[in-house]
Amino acid sequence: MDLSAFSDDELIGLYPILLSELRIRGIANTRNLVSEVGEYLVFQHYANDPEKPDLSKVSHRTRVVRAVDPSKGDRYSIKVTTRSATGVFHSIDVASDEQEFEHLIILRMTDDLKVSEILELNWNQFVKHRRMKNPEKKWYVPVTESLRRTANVRFN
Repeated sequence: MDLSAFSDDELIGLYPILLSELRIRGIANTRNLVSEVGEYLVFQHYANDPEKPDLSKVSHRTRVVRAVDPSKGDRYSIKVTTRSATGVFHSIDVASDEQEFEHLIILRMTDDLKVSEILELNWNQFVKHRRMKNPEKKWYVPVTESLRRTANVRFN
């Protein structure tokens, strides 16, 4: 689609129209487009792989968990990034050792929102690879070669 003929105002006006259509189709619920599209793609990949659990979405009001495996009750956190690290885990108390999820899925995307890789870690792997981001004092996970070697699942 050639967007060069659109005025600046017309081009900006496409964004709310796009968000509305993505909501109608169940792809996005918020304005965080990269995260929403990434989570949608995670659910698509898991649904299309018979070896993977049939994940169910949970409310976006939940703290850390974005999906559950109804057959096992396992909780899944999902982080989407276009960079070499996840965003911070705002809702995880850094002073607590409480396990917040059983699995972390990291989906890396290209700048044009294509899947680059999907990595799955268990809680212990998350604890091993997490790092503290300053000044926020919140955990994040850098996507390193060490992490890739220890990830449970990897899609390319």
